[in-house]
Amino acid sequence: MRIICMIYYIYEVIGEKNGATVNWDKRSQENFDMYGIHPILIETMEGPDTPEMWQIVGDREWELADLNGYRKGTHYRVAREARIQAGILTGNKNRESGHIQILSSYRSKESYQGPKPWLKKLTQEQVNNILIDTDSLRVIAKKYKVSHITISNIKKPLIS
Repeated sequence: MRIICMIYYIYEVIGEKNGATVNWDKRSQENFDMYGIHPILIETMEGPDTPEMWQIVGDREWELADLNGYRKGTHYRVAREARIQAGILTGNKNRESGHIQILSSYRSKESYQGPKPWLKKLTQEQVNNILIDTDSLRVIAKKYKVSHITISNIKKPLIS
């Protein structure tokens, strides 16, 4: 029996959530489309494509959500098992690396209606500038026309 090794990506959409995926490029774009901000890669894990590993990945995702004060969504293991059971995931072997990539189609492009209208989009450049800005949170918030809570969530890792 051959064990398939996967790379799991744990990420943060600053001010919104922590997440986990095996398809970083696709998930990054989906999160940018939804929230208007590029997610930040926090860490990667390499391991087998098994429910036990999905549990480890989901536990780490939830641990980071707790640390950052985000809502914990569906556990990675539960979501992964549900998509497999629904027949949504299919394995597609990458010939160059030998890894299996998982293709998810939980949301069709036709059904997606763009980012939530109440979310202010910040570019990655703006986020980088916010991270190095030494003004108070409220002054920075006024500069970028967002709430001071958004600025606090962006700078949170630096404040702690």
